[in-house]
Amino acid sequence: DIAIWSWYGRLVQGHLYQNSAEFLDAQSYKHLNEWADRIAKRPAVQKGVEAEYKLIK
Repeated sequence: DIAIWSWYGRLVQGHLYQNSAEFLDAQSYKHLNEWADRIAKRPAVQKGVEAEYKLIK
């Protein structure tokens, strides 16, 4: 889960590519969103995403 969340979890949350969640219709995937949210709440993940990174355009 951790290995894929940094890419796919962030993608479905709309934090990786502009409009990615809308393009993928991510809100229609209930279990996927629950998974992404569950991982995002982990303290180590929260610390990691606080690091500065550049949005892919």
